[in-house]
Amino acid sequence: MAAPFGRARVPVAGFREVRMTDSTPQALDSATFDQAIAEGVVLVDFWAPWCMPCQMLKPVLKELASGFADRARIVTVDTDQHADLAQRYGVRALPTLVLFKDGRLARQFVGLTKFDRLARAIEELLQAQPNQPDTPA
Repeated sequence: MAAPFGRARVPVAGFREVRMTDSTPQALDSATFDQAIAEGVVLVDFWAPWCMPCQMLKPVLKELASGFADRARIVTVDTDQHADLAQRYGVRALPTLVLFKDGRLARQFVGLTKFDRLARAIEELLQAQPNQPDTPA
């Protein structure tokens, strides 16, 4: 599988490369957001249809959703339709990716972010002890 952004990937422990079948990230709205991030590791992509970097990030998110399918969730929020959620998390630029662990904001990425960086951040949170504070890299 070709690496996004034209570079070879560094292997990430726990990530399994699989053929993408139906690995489309779930779209959230204001009614489903809080419950969706409440448990486990969840990467939220705040995006908009007119945002070109957001469109470029879609294959990366699909691949993450596929590779971490049993261990973490990848979800999206359309900021044009759900501006209240973007405002709640201080989203001022797109794309913004917010990583949650058990409902708590753990990491935030702004702009086009490489697969390797996102996969490593997800894996670090998956490996962290449940009661251990998360440490940003």
